[in-house]
Amino acid sequence: MNPFPAIHIFIRPFPSANTILISGKNPLLIDPGFGSHTDISALEAWLSEQGVTPQQMEGMRVVNTHYHTDHSGANHYLQQEYGAVIYAHTIDAESVNRADPALGKRLWLDQPLDNYRVDIELQDGDLLEAEDARLEVIYLPGHTQGMIGLYHAESGGI
Repeated sequence: MNPFPAIHIFIRPFPSANTILISGKNPLLIDPGFGSHTDISALEAWLSEQGVTPQQMEGMRVVNTHYHTDHSGANHYLQQEYGAVIYAHTIDAESVNRADPALGKRLWLDQPLDNYRVDIELQDGDLLEAEDARLEVIYLPGHTQGMIGLYHAESGGI
């Protein structure tokens, strides 16, 4: 296992969430951000700058640390355009997959949140392989009931 994976951080202005990319042949995208056209265009441009090819976008794995729209708003677009596979904690997945109208704090954040589906449900202790790095899912309820963090044990955490 690589003790130091290629981690790229897309720092965005408030109220947008930052996005993390672990690059390589099979990239892992964490919290892709808002779903507005401007935000998605900026995300796609940033991914291209990081060397992510259109082929790598097909079926890209997307992990949401929680379901608020500033973290998950781009999911619908990524699923429709690229067939992205969305990962989230099982508790948040339940709300997402039943299309809860209060989902994502979309009204409070005044941002769109088109319906998407969680394809892979995560639990505390699950491991995600990202290139040759291993990330452990840490269950962190509070901000949402299904909030998670990812821990890269080889380097002491992300």
